[in-house]
Order: sequence, then C-alpha cells, then structure tokens
Amino acid sequence: MFTEYKARIAGISIILVEPRSTSQTCSRCHHIHPQKGKSYRKGKVFKCGFCGLEHDADVNGALNIAQLAETWQFLSSQSFQDGAAVNPPEISTYSCQLE
Repeated sequence: MFTEYKARIAGISIILVEPRSTSQTCSRCHHIHPQKGKSYRKGKVFKCGFCGLEHDADVNGALNIAQLAETWQFLSSQSFQDGAAVNPPEISTYSCQLE
C-alpha cells in the first residue's frame, strides 16, 4: 500500500483497523445503529438515538477508527497474568495514523 510505504519512509507508525460499523457507531456511547428504515444520518450529520450525540458523520467515523487504533495499541502492549500476549486483530486494508 502506497500510504504505508510512505509512512514507513517517514518513520510514522501505521495501525490497521477493521472499519466495519464505524459509520454506524456512536463515538461517545458506542451504540450501534444498523437498523434499516431508522436512519441515524441526515445528510452529513450523525445523530445517536441512544445518547443524543450529533456530529459530522465523517468526524464520528474517524473518531471511532482512532479509538479502535488506540485500544489495539494499548492491548498489544499489555501482559496478562497467565503470561499470554495479545495478538493483533485481523485487519483490512484501511489504516489510521497515530504519532
């Protein structure tokens, strides 16, 4: 992937994140809105029917992707009592940059 190649040259870390449901999930309360016919979007605005958060839909999705990357980064650095390490999740071709 071109972006990954350029990031590595620049010394920037890339964390690949599964983007499934990120546009349907509230970035505040993490409620998922997959129901057909009950829109959680009106144009470019995402509105959570659970907590009432209103955001630009693209910003909401980007926040969810960033939160997934931060969670993966935290979990992959943890040691557990039984000594098992956390393996990275299966990933798609989408990525999120953390500095």
